[in-house]
Amino acid sequence: MKRVLAALLAACALAGCKQPTNSLADAQACLHTGDLTCAAANLKGYLLLKPEDMHATGLLAIIQTQTGQHAEAIVTARKAIAGGVQDAQLYANLGGSLGATGDVEGAIAANRKALELDPNLVDVAMTTAGMLNDKGQSAEGVKILEAFDAHQIAGGHPAKFPAMIAVMKENVAAAPAP
Repeated sequence: MKRVLAALLAACALAGCKQPTNSLADAQACLHTGDLTCAAANLKGYLLLKPEDMHATGLLAIIQTQTGQHAEAIVTARKAIAGGVQDAQLYANLGGSLGATGDVEGAIAANRKALELDPNLVDVAMTTAGMLNDKGQSAEGVKILEAFDAHQIAGGHPAKFPAMIAVMKENVAAAPAP
């Protein structure tokens, strides 16, 4: 444990952040200032002391995705999910990391779960529909976008994807029959 903390301190010092306190509150303060390196260092230290805190584990996974540490983020996110965390942002970031590592099917599944938990995630809806379209599954992509727009309209907001839906429907119509 001492070697891990020493490595965290060294990484933090190289990144120019203040010495981590291994405090969840300090990790959140770092997040509020946009210092993801500081937040990650504090979360890693905190999780050495409280490894059972799956919400903090999920937060670390999100930060890992946001900083391009996709392989680590996937492992960390799966640990948080296995520990019972059901959070739309966690699934959306897992989808981003899975997509970045080439696991398109996994990314689509994670994004669908994110949309199930929070149907207002516009970027997730658009990304998922695009992935499905790229795989030749435009009809499934259309369903994602139509569901998103229906939710928007029901909430008194305008539809976001009528043009994209129209283009994808053209792809469906032009696709050869199976």
